[in-house]
Amino acid sequence: MDWSMSEHQEQLILSVTDKIVLFLDNDETGREATKKIHKRLIHYAFIKVIPYLPDKTQPEHLNKEELKQILGYKTAVEE
Repeated sequence: MDWSMSEHQEQLILSVTDKIVLFLDNDETGREATKKIHKRLIHYAFIKVIPYLPDKTQPEHLNKEELKQILGYKTAVEE
């Protein structure tokens, strides 16, 4: 979604879930967009904002294992 979310995107997401994870870029634009999107959606859904690792600035720089750890992913075997 880059740094913004259109009303259409918002409605599409809310039509299928009421639980949203925000994980935008860790630059000024991404942090501001996270705040704005959170403010728009907080009344309609549970919002989880993912904190960033200090040495990684963008989600696409994370590997699969880092993403699992950040998102709190557990397999059926781990539970």
